[in-house]
Amino acid sequence: MTALGGHLSAHNPLSSPQCAPAPLHHRGVSVRIGIHPVLEALRARSPLNRVLIARGASGPRLQEIIDLCRELSVPVRFEPRGALDRIAGASTHQGVVALGAPRQLAELDDLPAGACLVILDGIEDPHNLGAIIRTAHAAGADAVGANCGNGIDGYIPICRRLRAATDRPLWLKANAGLPEIVDGRPVYRTSPEYFAARTLDLVKAGVTFVGGCCGTTPAFITAIKQALQAAKRG
Repeated sequence: MTALGGHLSAHNPLSSPQCAPAPLHHRGVSVRIGIHPVLEALRARSPLNRVLIARGASGPRLQEIIDLCRELSVPVRFEPRGALDRIAGASTHQGVVALGAPRQLAELDDLPAGACLVILDGIEDPHNLGAIIRTAHAAGADAVGANCGNGIDGYIPICRRLRAATDRPLWLKANAGLPEIVDGRPVYRTSPEYFAARTLDLVKAGVTFVGGCCGTTPAFITAIKQALQAAKRG
């Protein structure tokens, strides 16, 4: 299997500014900071090592977090507020921080025999991108993909350009719009319904496989599936 994957640059005329990192990281694990990000991680069943709540903090949404942790068997620890301050840094933690479970990284030796991946980052010239795609195509690439760096609207013209450069399957994962930084955290404004509706335009532009990158949640994937099924029936 040969595949070409890319992350389009902020300076690429095909792209828009890079997304901000979400979640943050602390000592090698992902960190969700604040009530909404922690609730979102719990509802999405993201793997969490533990949830830290500041001693003395209370409220219905914190209680909801505690109840979800009990339901999902996620350990809860009540720590001095200063401990959460050190983890959150400049971010406002609202009395709660979640530490993600450490991820096991794959090694290059784990790739299937004969697999070839061309991974690109910081491509600034669309002509260079086209040349690389054509070269990978000639070498037998099975698929071409790109993710991150742009919202669903921006990926529609990108898809058209990629489709013009290759007849191989296209794999694209857009962000839920471009992030706004609010209280030190990235906030994405695109709704699952809008993302799914624009996915139909992505299909018309020639995409083969579609998914979501930064800011998307399981609700986005569900909305995409429903939109595609409705289009197929109609």
